[in-house]
Amino acid sequence: MTLDEAPAEAISPELAGDGLGEVAVGNSSLLPDPRNLLAIFWRRFWIFLLVTGAVMAAVVAYAVLTPKTYSAKSTVLIEPHRGDPIQQTSTSSGEQARSSDFIDTQILVLESSKIAQHVVMALNLAEVRQPAAPVQGADPLALPSDAEDRARVIAAATTLSNSVGIRRAGQTAIIEILAAARSPMMSAKIANEYVKQYLQSIESDKAELERMTNAQIDSRLKELQHDAERADSDLEHYKAAHGLLSAQGATMAEQETSTLNQQIAQSRAELAERQGRLGAARQQLSHGGGGSDVASALSSGTIGALRQQEAESSRTLAQLHSRYGPRHPAIAQEEQKLADIQRQIQLEIDRILSSLEAEVNVSQSRLGSLLGSQGQSRARLVGNSSAQVGFLELSRKAMAARTIYEAFLNKARGTAARDGIEQPIASLSAAAAVPTSPSAPNIRLAYLLGGVGALVAGILAVVLAEFLDGAVATKIDVEKRLGARYLGAVPDVESTLDGMRCTEPPEDYIISHPLSSFAEAMRNLRASITLHGKRRPKVIAITSALPREG
Repeated sequence: MTLDEAPAEAISPELAGDGLGEVAVGNSSLLPDPRNLLAIFWRRFWIFLLVTGAVMAAVVAYAVLTPKTYSAKSTVLIEPHRGDPIQQTSTSSGEQARSSDFIDTQILVLESSKIAQHVVMALNLAEVRQPAAPVQGADPLALPSDAEDRARVIAAATTLSNSVGIRRAGQTAIIEILAAARSPMMSAKIANEYVKQYLQSIESDKAELERMTNAQIDSRLKELQHDAERADSDLEHYKAAHGLLSAQGATMAEQETSTLNQQIAQSRAELAERQGRLGAARQQLSHGGGGSDVASALSSGTIGALRQQEAESSRTLAQLHSRYGPRHPAIAQEEQKLADIQRQIQLEIDRILSSLEAEVNVSQSRLGSLLGSQGQSRARLVGNSSAQVGFLELSRKAMAARTIYEAFLNKARGTAARDGIEQPIASLSAAAAVPTSPSAPNIRLAYLLGGVGALVAGILAVVLAEFLDGAVATKIDVEKRLGARYLGAVPDVESTLDGMRCTEPPEDYIISHPLSSFAEAMRNLRASITLHGKRRPKVIAITSALPREG
């Protein structure tokens, strides 16, 4: 047995009968001495390398073999409410931003199965068999009629919803859509298609709401128009039936009564005037005037002409009397002519007086007729007054119906004017770009955690190996585990040569190199054995951890 077959050999003497066997036994401990940690680590270095390499190999395999997932992000901006553009109403800065409840509602709309199904249909993620000739006017994104295809679309929409995350960016009015897919191009398409389908859904819902609103408004307008026309018709029929037809703000009965009052007053004035002229003429006749001085006779053109003829005839007669005797035929002829003229004048005066009496009679008859018509008109006016109560009621109803119709018509015009100029609810803030690196697995994080885990696993492996190892390798192991005093250790010859190879056996090396570290270790061991105790040792045991190392 040679002494250079172990790196370090623990040697303990067992001398029967001497004092070397009476040594104190130390307490055994499962944990190594902290001062020997570096030596323990170096002794278990290969275990550390093996475990660390295995863990790192597993991390590399995970990073290489795990399917890559790419994530793309698009954002939607919830537009603030800016008031009514038609009525020029503005909102305060606090009211311009959409409320948190409204933004949360839009997030739920984005997360709905309807949007997911539309995205699946738009990108054909479920590989649905499209019809050869789609029906004109039909929704191209509607669920297919085939039950199998519909189930496939619903399942694909459920899977898609699990791979898409929708969240609000802090307390802002921006909603982020995160789409994950195996293909970077597909992830960007899904994120952008979500925004597109969401905005189209808003527009379609808005158009449908406007269509329903316009239909309701048109229907209501027709009803209100019919009500207003019926109320006006009822009012006009009532006016015609009760004689309440009016012109210039007064009823016919009122206008007729007013006209009759004016005509009666005029007729009374004319009657008084004509009665006055007739009374004057009669008074003049009673005084023997013959009616020649009646004002009507004086103003008559016929009498005036006859007066001229009378004057001419009287002058001619006077000339004849001065020239001829009273029995001259010319005088008799002129006197006959003068008598005829005077008779005609008297007849004309009588006719004028008869005319004045006729005018008075006519005025009295006209006044009586007007008074009778006034009585009838007053009777109708009294009837109109009682009918005016119903007229006012119908008038109020007609006015109310027209007012409601006009107000609703103005509102409908304002609604129609708002079409196409209202502020949108949401808009695309940023489209998703095609990702250049996978989002899962996180290679850097995996390598970082793998490196840390490999170091921890290697250290734990070294600790476990040292814990399970029952060999005696150090001075403390000898004293604590064996209960014997440690005398020394013999190193390996090559360990003392600084990497040089030893070409001779240890026993020869001691002789040829008496001043070497190996020879000094042997002398220290010999001195420890021979100088320990009162008697020389009889038995020396050289032990090692493994066979053939001693």
